[in-house]
Amino acid sequence: MSSSLTLALQDLWQGIIAWRVWLLFGWQDIRIRYRRSLLGPFWISLSMAIIVASMGFLYSHLFKMDLRHYLPFLAGGMLAWSFISTMICESPVVFVEANPFVKQVKIPYSVFLMRMITRNFIIFLHNLLIVVIIILFLKVSINVSIISILLGLMIIMGSAFFVGLLVGTLNARYRDFNPIVSSFVQICFFLSPIMWPAENLPPRYAFFVKYNPVAQYVSLIRDPLLGHWPSFHAYALTITTMLVFAFASLALFVRCRRRLIFWL
Repeated sequence: MSSSLTLALQDLWQGIIAWRVWLLFGWQDIRIRYRRSLLGPFWISLSMAIIVASMGFLYSHLFKMDLRHYLPFLAGGMLAWSFISTMICESPVVFVEANPFVKQVKIPYSVFLMRMITRNFIIFLHNLLIVVIIILFLKVSINVSIISILLGLMIIMGSAFFVGLLVGTLNARYRDFNPIVSSFVQICFFLSPIMWPAENLPPRYAFFVKYNPVAQYVSLIRDPLLGHWPSFHAYALTITTMLVFAFASLALFVRCRRRLIFWL
């Protein structure tokens, strides 16, 4: 077991430090996806801008909130949710899609996890432009708390790495995990305060948001954009969640790494 653990950790570390490889893969994915497109990945940003504008107008009236306050709240939530949910949805196929590379070239499996995170981070930066425009237009107060978004992104991407390792390995063996994860993500969207403010819940249901990891992950990005520091509870819950996934994914990867190539 010690030998398997050493090889698994070497695989993960060698892939992480091979930044030129996964950076090239991630950028190439973006180029291929939007080949011969005039706006390229900005189509996603334009789509999000339209969704935020239309939903912001409608839901601000439904929740009886001032549009100037609700629109940045919704934009920050949609930005964070888009980044998080896309990485979760792509996690089941992260190794399956790498089948041609894995069977021809000896590449650490973690390269493909970093590839998935890289391409989604590039799209995140494109979408961030829309949120920045909204914040500047509505004159949302920005202060030094904005720097905390860097720590939030590190926690989110670290969690995505271990979620991808866990779910990607499981889905390589049992392909049922792809639709299961997609359904789970849809449920999380409606049960998390992305469109609706947590303050609208009755006090007896406050625990529903407080102990919802998705809600706390979203707050790591949205709160700094709105001029607030994320709460200590948000950091504690998200880091704990990341460590749980790290332990579970490493235990599974150590056990299944040698057989993973035969499942692809």
